[in-house]
Amino acid sequence: MEINAPEVARLIELNKKKAELEFKSKVMGIDNSAELKAIVNNANDIAQRVRAAGIVLVFPNQTSLDELGEELDSIPPDNIREGLKVRDGKAYNLLQERGIIVKRNYENRFEIAKICLLVSRLSLAEKKVIDSLIREAKLPEHPVTVLTIGEKERMRLSKFLTRCGIACTVNGDGQLLAPENETDREIKIELANRIVWISEGNKGKIEDNLKRIKDINTIIQLKNAERQIKVFSEEEETQFELMQKDYLELLKEQDKMLEDFYEEEKFTIKS
Repeated sequence: MEINAPEVARLIELNKKKAELEFKSKVMGIDNSAELKAIVNNANDIAQRVRAAGIVLVFPNQTSLDELGEELDSIPPDNIREGLKVRDGKAYNLLQERGIIVKRNYENRFEIAKICLLVSRLSLAEKKVIDSLIREAKLPEHPVTVLTIGEKERMRLSKFLTRCGIACTVNGDGQLLAPENETDREIKIELANRIVWISEGNKGKIEDNLKRIKDINTIIQLKNAERQIKVFSEEEETQFELMQKDYLELLKEQDKMLEDFYEEEKFTIKS
């Protein structure tokens, strides 16, 4: 049995939803037991496979999240409700601070999932160091050496960490280091309701392609509506077919430009 990044990302989604429901139940007194039970069951199914594959979920700034959680646990529910009502006070500020980290990690859930998959393949000593690096969300004072996985996977690990705010690069000796420049800087764009990371240098080309796809798709939809109420002439039908062909070519061009990103999510771990 195999598990991949989208499945681990799904577990992260479910765990977040579970935490939100538990908070509403504990602090707001909302009865959501049926929904919570369904979420827990779904999460457990994936979690069992994740554990069987030796994958451990570790989040950037986990140390801060744990500390904030402990402080919030020490505050009575009544005080938390009051803080939310007036949008001020210790509890409210703690929730805001934690919320910023949780939101950022949720947005980066696919990258975190990829990191967890790669980390599961490291030696025990390497796992310990990388685990600490992620939890603190910063590189340690001394270079981190990763040799258990190959060069391509080390480069991917540094890329995924950078996307999650832990900027680093990897040298020929397998050491994770702070980058000296940002020549290979990546940015994220939204595509098909999800975040996709691309090279900053390709931003204009990809955005132009996306605009052309959107424009031609709009025309195709209109032409399809026309075909429901009238019979196209031979010339109109030929133009319509050429337009569909152009649309498919644009989609292929998009897939080619994003080939490396899509390849990242094909990485799997056997459980």
